[in-house]
Amino acid sequence: MLKIQTLSSGSAGNITYIGTASTGILVDVGLPLSLTLKLMSQAKIDPHSITGLVITHEHSDHIKGVADFVTQYDVPIYCYRNYAQILRRSLKLSPHQFIETDSNFIIGDITVNCFSVPHDSKFCLGYTFQNGDSAVGIATDIGQMTDTILSNLATCQVIVLESNHDVQKLTTNPKY
Repeated sequence: MLKIQTLSSGSAGNITYIGTASTGILVDVGLPLSLTLKLMSQAKIDPHSITGLVITHEHSDHIKGVADFVTQYDVPIYCYRNYAQILRRSLKLSPHQFIETDSNFIIGDITVNCFSVPHDSKFCLGYTFQNGDSAVGIATDIGQMTDTILSNLATCQVIVLESNHDVQKLTTNPKY
């Protein structure tokens, strides 16, 4: 059984917790460490229970507190192989703090799958997390909905979506 808790979402910073009784994963840490720890405490999430971190993309509202959290709690970043080099440069962390993976990988008792999400970053990923029959999906900063996103989220019982606000599309396209 998976637990999901959005700790922060929006331009100020993004953090989502996915966990089981034995595994804790943070998706993004886009706030300073002190605020991240305050939000985790309010949600009754022990930072020492975090066994891995995954990152959607390199914008500051998704990575602002990653380096401090990883350093303070000695948590590895599980990173899709094609994305590792970009993140290493953005976060200025040593290579041993990254675990390079394929598009499917396992953290503790949670199977993680990453997939491409269109966004104005170098490499943006969405994720699904599965434990037994439970599956949750996260896709943030969606520039547009794609068949890839839909097919990856199709089997999830819970989905967290965040899309970009595009004034141009809202004012010029009759579909919006």
